[in-house]
Amino acid sequence: MARLGSGPKFYFNTPSFLTITPAIVYLSHNENISRHRRSRLLMDREYLVYLDEKERYRHRHRRTGREIVGFAIQYEMLFKDKWLPVVRFDSWHGFSHRDLYHRDGTVTKTPLFISDLNDALTFAEEDLKANFKKYRDSFLKGE
Repeated sequence: MARLGSGPKFYFNTPSFLTITPAIVYLSHNENISRHRRSRLLMDREYLVYLDEKERYRHRHRRTGREIVGFAIQYEMLFKDKWLPVVRFDSWHGFSHRDLYHRDGTVTKTPLFISDLNDALTFAEEDLKANFKKYRDSFLKGE
């Protein structure tokens, strides 16, 4: 597998305190193939964004051409020396949904009711960026 790029290819409006780790793009094909053929192959992308030393945002998606065929976005926090998920948006189980994690280990699953995965991914990113502090506070309170 080839590792491409030394920096992120994913840009979004973020507060200035965010740091972004390099994006890793894994391709299961030769880099020298035609653009037409490449547009039909699956590509995975993954990003890890540290909000601070105890909070991070994980982004992973799979696409073919410009179409998203699967994604997972997760906000995690360091709690008692262990990285724990707080909220996760994904489509790996056949539908896009939100998993809200609780400190007691339970998970509340809520469907997004967005059938287009491109739109579902956009919604998930925007919701997480706008509400990660609310998700964090709810998790810490044990709600």
